[in-house]
Amino acid sequence: YSHDENTTNGTHAAIYTSGGLVDIKKLQTGARLVGDSLYVGIAQVEEGALMGTGADLFGDLVYKEALTGTPNPTLDDQFVVYDSVQKVLSAGIANINSTVATNVGPGGADLVYGGDPALWAAMAHTLKARFFMHTAEVRGTAAYASALTEAQQGIGSNAGNYFGAFTSTASETNFYFQFHGPAGRGGDLAIGTTLDTILVRRGDPRDAQYFAASGNPRWLSATRAAADFQQPYVTYDENTLIWAEAAYRTGDQVTALSKLNVERANHGLSPVVFAGQALLNEILTEKYIANFQLGEEAWNDYKRTCTPNLA
Repeated sequence: YSHDENTTNGTHAAIYTSGGLVDIKKLQTGARLVGDSLYVGIAQVEEGALMGTGADLFGDLVYKEALTGTPNPTLDDQFVVYDSVQKVLSAGIANINSTVATNVGPGGADLVYGGDPALWAAMAHTLKARFFMHTAEVRGTAAYASALTEAQQGIGSNAGNYFGAFTSTASETNFYFQFHGPAGRGGDLAIGTTLDTILVRRGDPRDAQYFAASGNPRWLSATRAAADFQQPYVTYDENTLIWAEAAYRTGDQVTALSKLNVERANHGLSPVVFAGQALLNEILTEKYIANFQLGEEAWNDYKRTCTPNLA
């Protein structure tokens, strides 16, 4: 394989076209025309999720001048994009929480939340916490404090998880299934030995939940390899562990340990007792485990924290 600047062109273009920012803006315009603030707000949360992820992947990004017809639009600095994302997510939350009579929302067309305002608002707060964490290596305590505030209003149970509504219908199957099965690429991907080793060493039941017991190479478990596996993107586990780390970084180790154990209990694990750097390492390791297949979040955390250490 060869890799050059053109390798990621498709991914970059998809931020804007083929269901990207172009269509999200059309959705916002249509919703405003009928006075549906709930639908506008949901579309704004989608915009924030998309452009924040774009900044994660590409750094500087065209955003302020995107879709304006400006020839050769300028790149916004990565932190300017993150700040703009925070503003659009805040606006989305405000619109979702409005109570105007014309609010209808997507209803059943929303395959994950069914247009539920409370679920969308909580997910938006978790996204705000996530993107504040992505700036914290540079901005320090202030970013962690903001992430803490948002996580406290974020996804509060597994019922609030945001996932891909994949089905067994050929055009709607899980992407891992598409790659490994119909695309005939079985054997091109294998499980990550670092995560597998950590899970085995800790006696963590998620090893069997994540991975098949055998195979050459070993692959995902039957559940996760299935065509209709509901791929998680933003979760209660992520929110809880952001809360734990942000509390630790702002000097509250009691809350940090409590939230770590809340997340562990969510997977049937007994509570642990750690303090100091050992507590932070445990929170970050637990987040590495919980964020498996959660987009690029494990990678974002590794860039920021270098945990877990990789040989």
